[in-house]
Amino acid sequence: VRHRRPAHNTPLYTNMPRGVRRVRDAQNEVARAVQVYGFRRFLLSLESGLPSEVSWALNALLVASCDTVDPHSAGPIGTTFRLDSLVSVQRNPPLLRALLPLAIPPADGEAMPGEGSARELAMLHHRQAWLLLRNMALLPENEQPMAHSLALRRLVLWQLQSALQAHDADEPLRLEDIDLEAADTAARGTAEEAAGGQCQVNPLCTRGYRHGGRGGPCRISRHDKAEATERPSGAPRPVLPASLSSPGAEGGPALPPLLSRRYVAEACACAAELLHLGLKHCKLDSFCDGVPVRAGLPSSLEDLLALLLCLLLSGEPGLAHPAVEALARLAAHEPNEHLLSSLARAHPSSLAPLAEAASGAVPPNAPHGSEVAAALAQDAALELLLLFASSADLTLKRLLASSPLVLPRLVGVIAGAGTQPPPAVRRSASILQHLASVHGHRQYFRAYEPTLAQLGSMHSQLQPDVPMILNQVLSELSVNV
Repeated sequence: VRHRRPAHNTPLYTNMPRGVRRVRDAQNEVARAVQVYGFRRFLLSLESGLPSEVSWALNALLVASCDTVDPHSAGPIGTTFRLDSLVSVQRNPPLLRALLPLAIPPADGEAMPGEGSARELAMLHHRQAWLLLRNMALLPENEQPMAHSLALRRLVLWQLQSALQAHDADEPLRLEDIDLEAADTAARGTAEEAAGGQCQVNPLCTRGYRHGGRGGPCRISRHDKAEATERPSGAPRPVLPASLSSPGAEGGPALPPLLSRRYVAEACACAAELLHLGLKHCKLDSFCDGVPVRAGLPSSLEDLLALLLCLLLSGEPGLAHPAVEALARLAAHEPNEHLLSSLARAHPSSLAPLAEAASGAVPPNAPHGSEVAAALAQDAALELLLLFASSADLTLKRLLASSPLVLPRLVGVIAGAGTQPPPAVRRSASILQHLASVHGHRQYFRAYEPTLAQLGSMHSQLQPDVPMILNQVLSELSVNV
């Protein structure tokens, strides 16, 4: 006989999905561990080097960095502790320095018979550390300190560069290359003192000491005329990456960059996302400042642009989508507009991945959550295409119109207005309007004129201003034959 549950035992909460319930229970366990041990236990576990302790700390911090199921019940009943404070760099400064060694991949080489499982566990810690760094960078209070961390920038650039087959022969990154940012500051100060030359007041002066016990440290510098004439102050910087200067059939690289044997999808995708988040707070010219040349990392503006272009052409959504967002963040600053336009004009093959991202298409076998990444990349790609189409560069406009993917993808976005975001449809129509205003572009639009005429008459399915823009496109095409 089945007995019914008494009325007073009826649960007062709604039933949650099993996955959400597991996340909530794990967050409650982490909150209780913080109350018992404090943050010091997590930091010591990360620095211990013991696989079991490192696994426990990484799993707990990953749970703490995830979105809270219920913001009003982040911890057990009766507590007011918020889990996001556990992964805050401002509240816990040693956390970032403890995570960086774990983000370095283990050394290559054949494992001994009993070391296979240990190497797999080290690779798991490597992926978890990158995922944790990515989750931490998404917190608003961590954006500034993580973007200005020189050690993290070095690690991000090396991880992305090691994903390309052209850098297979590069030496691996060592812990000394990313450790001790104070040593980087001291090295820069020593370089500045060495460039200053001999003190002209006292030949026995040692920089940093006072003159006769009075005054401040010696700051007299020597003006080197050779350095002053090496590059005029008003001379523009070269904008084209030297490593991608050999054009292919369409003016871009001959072949897309191949991925390296050291490519780890999860780690490189997180590193690419950290790169575009870092460019939000750092200037393009100063992003590679302080990067050691010995390690072969990008150390100039041209190297950084070459790396972004390779990520864009790689064909991997985990690398291409963050690269599109990074370029869109750079386009938000007016001084970078000419730089990006010159890059697109010199490498027309970069327009194809931008057009694919602008379509907002998600591959059938894409993992869960790819729709959000595709939507963000679509918004960024349309912003870049609108910047190129609205520029005064007729050569760049002709490259956009003659590209085999730009016009079909933009027309497809407008035709699928029922499933596309309204801002994307409006931007696509605006891009077509800018391209149709150039004399001689009707030959590129001829195959799409019937579709545009049909879409221009669909006033009920489209936004009110989109049919008007499409009719203006047809009017421009009839004049600019």
